[in-house]
Amino acid sequence: MSDVVYREFQRFYKDKEEFLKDAYEAITILKPEKKIEFAIWLYKEGIVSLERASEIAGLSLFEFKEVLRVKGIKIKISTN
Repeated sequence: MSDVVYREFQRFYKDKEEFLKDAYEAITILKPEKKIEFAIWLYKEGIVSLERASEIAGLSLFEFKEVLRVKGIKIKISTN
């Protein structure tokens, strides 16, 4: 981040975390498909569970599984 941008950033946000949260919310309002793509990426990387990914995507578990199926993404089966 350039010094000028960072100074402006500090006028409106207490820290980068708050800025990133606000930016994420704005993007998901303007482009809701990005929220689903992000949830898919988190799931594929093993960062979140299937259930948590569906919550992040704003979809029911059934709907999220269907999105994965349509995109050709295999659902990981836990053997615990």
